[in-house]
Order: sequence, then structure tokens, then C-alpha cells
Amino acid sequence: MAATTHYTPHEVCEDLLHQVKMSKLNFILNETPYSVNICLRKRFLKEVSSQQVGKSEHKSDMAEENKRLKMEIDSLVTEKESSTQVLQLLEGKIEKTEVKAYSHFKELKNAKEALEKANENVSVLKNVISNLNKDVSKNRNDLSQSAKTIKMKEKELYNIENKVLNQNDVIKNLKDKIKDMKVNKSEMEREIDKTKRKMEKKSSLMDKNQNISSKMDKATGTDVTLKC
Repeated sequence: MAATTHYTPHEVCEDLLHQVKMSKLNFILNETPYSVNICLRKRFLKEVSSQQVGKSEHKSDMAEENKRLKMEIDSLVTEKESSTQVLQLLEGKIEKTEVKAYSHFKELKNAKEALEKANENVSVLKNVISNLNKDVSKNRNDLSQSAKTIKMKEKELYNIENKVLNQNDVIKNLKDKIKDMKVNKSEMEREIDKTKRKMEKKSSLMDKNQNISSKMDKATGTDVTLKC
């Protein structure tokens, strides 16, 4: 008993279209990716005589095309798996960068709070210095009253000047800290820019995966789902 040959709907449809086109009949063909509408007239084109049209022998070409499409699908699947691994790697790096950025942000926030507190202390000290200077001015107006009072006030002035010098050192240290914070801020901005670029690359890979999936759907639809 001879073995039965099985053909796909796509192969049968292609064979039928080929025979219609080679029949010399007057026909109208309306073809879409999913269906074919054929309108046949019972007369030949240009009144030619009837001819026998053999069965199409281009099935081997269709088999080669199907094989090529399957190989292309396998290639797309491999490419998608590779892209998924790269995407997972980038996601891990982005997660680590986000943790590091959050740590830097927390440090910057604490430093900012410390700076604000230091600024408050400086403001208080400035008020103290201003008030002490007023006292000095008032005491200088009383120099003629008592030498003892003069010596005492001069000593107070000396102590105040020492405090001012100490505060200048504090202010200098605070300025140095502010400078360091600005440097840290620049480094954080570079880290944030780097994170943004990684996220853009991640989005690009996601778009690429989506395009690959679309190509796979299109290729599969061309190979299998064509309706006659």
C-alpha cells in the first residue's frame, strides 16, 4: 500500500494559484496574507486555445522556503535568549548602582543636615560676636573711669578675639567640607548619568526583544496560518 503524502494548506494553496496562473484563463485574483479570492471567467486570455496544465513542481521550492524560515526562527530564538541574558545582567548592575546611589544620597542628606546645623551655629556665633562688639564699644567709652575696668575689658576683648579666630577655623573647616560635598555631588551626578544610560540601553534591548518577537510571530504566521 502506497504511503499517503501530506501537504500543508499553504502548499496546496500555492499549487492551486500556480495552476490558475498557468491555465491561460481570464481571472481576477485578490490575495491577502490570510486568504485568496479568485474570480474565473470561462474563456481564455486573448482567445488562445486550451492547454493542459500539469501539477506545479515548485513544492520543493516551498519546502526549501519553509526550511529557511524555520532556521531564521531558530536564529531569532537564540538571539532573544542572548538578549535576555544581557538584560538580566544589566538589571543586576542597575540594581547595585541604585543601592549605591541611594547610599550616596543618604550620606549627602546627612551632610546637608549637618551643614544646616553648622550654619545655624555660625549665625548664633555671629550674633554673639556682634553683641560682644557692642559691649566692647560701650566699655571703651568708660576707659577714663577706671584703669581696672580697662584691663578687665581688654582681657575680655582678647578672649573674644580668640573666639573669633577659633570660629574662623570652624568656618574654614566647614568650607572645606562644603567643597568635598560638591565633589561628591559631581561624582553622584556622573553615577546617575551612567545609570540613566544603562536604563536607556535596557529599554533598547527590551524594544529589540519585542521586535524579535514580532518577527517570530510574522514568520510563524507566514509559514503556518495562511488561510485559503
